[in-house]
Amino acid sequence: MTEIPITPAQMADALKMRAYRAKSPTERFKLLRQAQQLGTEANIDKWVSSPGLKPPEEE
Repeated sequence: MTEIPITPAQMADALKMRAYRAKSPTERFKLLRQAQQLGTEANIDKWVSSPGLKPPEEE
């Protein structure tokens, strides 16, 4: 069985939904923090893989 790759952005969205349903404020905070970190990871990944990114110039 082939696994479908899940992006960090998709995982962040799933964590936000779980946080919305969480009963405990501590659990909600933990899930939202993880979602925020995954959102940052998704942004960095998007930036790094952009075609306009150039390597640093050597001196």
